[in-house]
Order: sequence, then structure tokens, then C-alpha cells
Amino acid sequence: MEKILEELRKIPFERIQAQKEAEKLLAQREGERAHALREAEK
Repeated sequence: MEKILEELRKIPFERIQAQKEAEKLLAQREGERAHALREAEK
């Protein structure tokens, strides 16, 4: 029983970490696109 609880406790944390990583990558990509657009306008 204890082992199952441990596993369940890990899952949300890993999901949150994955979500944060995905958001970071998305923001990075958005930033790069915005930068490229600014460069193209010059």
C-alpha cells in the first residue's frame, strides 16, 4: 500500500515538471519568433 501511495505522489510532480518544461519551451519558441519578426522588420 505504501509503495502505491509513493508512486501516486510522484506522478503529479512529474506531470507538473513536464508541464513547466513544455511551457518554457513554448515561451522560448514564441520569443525566438518575435525576435525573428523584429529582425525582419529592420
